[in-house]
Amino acid sequence: MLRGTTARPVLAVLCCTLLFASLPGCDSVDEFIEEAEDVAQDVGDVVKDVVDEAKDLIPSDTPGGASTERPATPTGDISTGPTVQLASQVVEPSGGTIVVSKPGDPLDGLTIEVPSGAYDSARQFNISSTPVTGHTFGENFNPLTPLIKVENGGGYSTQPMTVTIPCHVTAGTFAMAFFYDTDTGTLEGMPLAAVDAGSITVETRHFSWFTISGIQNEVLDSLLKKGIDSGFRPGADDWQFPNYGSYIAPDGHCVGQSLTALYYYCERPDGPDSFLWGLYDNNGNEPATPAFDADDSYGFRLASTVNQDIDWSSFQNQFLYQLRGASDAHTFKAFAYAMKLTGEPQEVGIYCGADGSGHDMIVYRVDTKGLSIADPNFPGNTERRIEYANGKFSPYNSGTNAAEIAAGNGRTFETIQYCAKTATVDWNKIAQRWSEFKDGTIGDDRFPDYSVQVQPSPGVVQDLEDGYVSPTRDMPLFLVRQFPANWRLYLNGVETPLAPDGTIRLADGNNRLGVLVIGDVANNPQQPNWQYIDFKYFNVVYGEEEPAPSDIPFVTLFVEGQPGQAYDTFREAHNYSGPGWFGVKIDNYVPITWKGLNFSGSLTLEPSEGATGTGSVVVSGHLSRVPDPVHPVLLTVNYTRTYDSVQYDVHETGYVFYVITDIPLDCNEIALNSGSEIRSVYKESSGAAMQKYLTSLEYRLDATWLGEGTYILPDQDWTYTDTTCSSAGAPGERQTEFTIIFSSSRP
Repeated sequence: MLRGTTARPVLAVLCCTLLFASLPGCDSVDEFIEEAEDVAQDVGDVVKDVVDEAKDLIPSDTPGGASTERPATPTGDISTGPTVQLASQVVEPSGGTIVVSKPGDPLDGLTIEVPSGAYDSARQFNISSTPVTGHTFGENFNPLTPLIKVENGGGYSTQPMTVTIPCHVTAGTFAMAFFYDTDTGTLEGMPLAAVDAGSITVETRHFSWFTISGIQNEVLDSLLKKGIDSGFRPGADDWQFPNYGSYIAPDGHCVGQSLTALYYYCERPDGPDSFLWGLYDNNGNEPATPAFDADDSYGFRLASTVNQDIDWSSFQNQFLYQLRGASDAHTFKAFAYAMKLTGEPQEVGIYCGADGSGHDMIVYRVDTKGLSIADPNFPGNTERRIEYANGKFSPYNSGTNAAEIAAGNGRTFETIQYCAKTATVDWNKIAQRWSEFKDGTIGDDRFPDYSVQVQPSPGVVQDLEDGYVSPTRDMPLFLVRQFPANWRLYLNGVETPLAPDGTIRLADGNNRLGVLVIGDVANNPQQPNWQYIDFKYFNVVYGEEEPAPSDIPFVTLFVEGQPGQAYDTFREAHNYSGPGWFGVKIDNYVPITWKGLNFSGSLTLEPSEGATGTGSVVVSGHLSRVPDPVHPVLLTVNYTRTYDSVQYDVHETGYVFYVITDIPLDCNEIALNSGSEIRSVYKESSGAAMQKYLTSLEYRLDATWLGEGTYILPDQDWTYTDTTCSSAGAPGERQTEFTIIFSSSRP
């Protein structure tokens, strides 16, 4: 077993076994999964060790991170002279070759080979160039050719095109081609296919401005001794699930998994400080389930869909075949030089000559000894490397997917190729797929359709929906599909098979039902190939229903006088009337309106005796149908107040935001009592319980002294955030605790 293998039991069970199963029915699936659990456990036990090892290399602003910071993407401008037209030619769908014939021009002999079928219609190719007169990319960028532009109507070819660029490279210099994006001012390496005395050959599927840049070998070697680092790290920037493949990518979705992680790191769709690892565990929903891969359905379907968009089964081999002319030495330097100029991780394709299989990964660091790899078969593992010595790469051991590795069917990949980024894949298509990922529709156009149905009464069948209220404890459940499929059910996190009569037994209150759907891509009952399709959660309620939200018209906010003061003591002492806040009386009962389970409301604050002014409190949030530790109560309180008095004259605005999650039932009960009142009843003192189990508290204050009053208050502007909910020092030291009650009436 390779050290650092990361695979968690559920999908290891599915994929190690289901890829090769010969199962006629559900009973056989169960038996086969049981037999595979030992293998899956062997793979999964190392997850914690790998993630712990990764922490020292994770950027410092990530949880558990240490020293490495993400470098800024280098940008610059290229100054140019007059444009020169070099060639113009129509290329038919059958393919063709464009050759620049312009004696005396530095690009005389430039050649573009367009293979048959690259485009489905005729394309007009126009080639032009402009001399480079200056740039701001720094000393390591040294253009050796004019800036070249190829216009052919845009878009991507279905097959790679070969471009041979005349270029004189002096001895002791390494050179490669780079795209230049005039809009963003960024560079991007182009896949290097061959180098000879007078030219450099690259592969690409699209065109824009590009040039060849060179660097002295001794300079590059010096940089490699220090290590050239993109800032990308496994365990922070890759996906948290292994490459097991799926129904539409049964051999693995390594390309889609690598490219979407690369896309996320380079484009930062969630902002500059977001890290992909674990962010979309359970599709980004709470509670997170880091020990359970199957519910990361959006991630699996995104990786598989992008993989399928490329039609990698045929394109990969063709592309790697085209890159066969580049030596290991040139390929190694291409990774290093591209990473140095772009500041980005790079895509690497590897090839096994024995069986023609390929695999795709990310190179995130280069040093004199080789390439540091983020392998989707080993997520979170920072020890994966392709070693390099004496001008040669060592063969790399992995597999086409993680299931084959766990089953002992790994491969040795002896061909290592630099694939770059947009030269090989349609970056805009990945952006489109990312949008589908965010809105929850990813894969709907590729994966087979199915539905989960219930039978509320004899002869009546309907689709199961989140929030369904079952009239019976034993709920009939059906999987409706038009293809060979099986499913596995998880009730409140525990795998729970259907009873012989096709029902599943519900507990009182809310039941969290998880449904894992797998399909046989072989469509062969004698030798099926079960693959992942989808996973969905449904909240199902059984038992006496709580009052509808419309029956709970108030949110009551209490500010306790002292930390640790018991709630009931406070309630009796203040008779449900909280203290005033700095000269403004607070009617703690905020009337609210409901839209589904979302609520909002506001209240005008009255000034205390001896003061005048205005103020308001605004609340909003979401109430779980059956409050419990899995379904938190989320509440935001915004407030503003302006008042003047004999002592103070001040204007304040701010908010309190607090989230309560994961409160153990043995320490706290969130219940609906007979008075139609949802409240917290702490078995510890409320202050201690709040400090122990409150997930986060953020308090924002903006205070401006208006210039009157006995006491002069300095203007204040600060935010206090407490994610541990422990005691904190000023400013914002927690002198009070907060209690939230949803009440049907004023007591």
